[in-house]
Amino acid sequence: MLLVLALLPVRWTGWVGLLGDFAELVVSPIANPMRAMAGWIRPARVSGGSAEVEQYREQVERLTAQVNRVEAENVRLRELIKMLQGGMAMASAAPTRDLAVSVVSASSDLSSRLLRVRGGRRQGVEAGSVAVGVGLQLVGRVAEVEALTSLVRPITAREAGPIRARVMLSEAGLWLDSTLTPDGEGGLRGPVEYRMQAQAPGRVLEAAPGQVVRLDDPTWPEGAQMLLVGQVERVEPNPRAPGRQIVVVRPTLELHRVSELILRVPLGGETGGPR
Repeated sequence: MLLVLALLPVRWTGWVGLLGDFAELVVSPIANPMRAMAGWIRPARVSGGSAEVEQYREQVERLTAQVNRVEAENVRLRELIKMLQGGMAMASAAPTRDLAVSVVSASSDLSSRLLRVRGGRRQGVEAGSVAVGVGLQLVGRVAEVEALTSLVRPITAREAGPIRARVMLSEAGLWLDSTLTPDGEGGLRGPVEYRMQAQAPGRVLEAAPGQVVRLDDPTWPEGAQMLLVGQVERVEPNPRAPGRQIVVVRPTLELHRVSELILRVPLGGETGGPR
């Protein structure tokens, strides 16, 4: 009979719905008591907990997020203090005024774009002021100054041009001079001088990965000399000069992603040679 009813057209089996309505009318009054009894006999598993537990859980998540934000802010402030203390330690080298600024915008283009910082003529910023980051990492120089903001050209930007630097060797007091040019990938590269060690005739001094590179460029202000340019990432043979080296230098910071800078504004109007 069920098979026959299933094959019949719907208009011929409409009377079956009346039986369903009658059954629901009979069962509905006792459905809730039976459901409550079933829940009492075998309680359902509570995966998320009661409303009170959920409320506590949300409160814990909210407090955890607040703690994480405070910790991130503490890290940022510690880095800023470290930069300020580093600038104070080098204040005797050249009279400068250190101005902490935040980066307003930066581009993901590693090769050419400038960094816009929150500090301009009203704060005493001058074109040519040196910008440094955490750990006295040399970032660049101020290229343009506006009323409230300034544009900093990183040393890794193509328009920045080459800089003179020293590759500090492992042995104290020894270094190799180099002219570094931005490579368009967030780093710098260039040849190092060919130099013999005076204490050991016949031994050639060589650069190696991990060595520190510092600025030694007379076109930059005095206060920028010996600031950290980066570290030697790798050493390559110089195709134009057999036996000579080319170093690839990587700054210790991603210069296009820094959020805080220190502008070292010269007190005596000294901004270095033209760039």
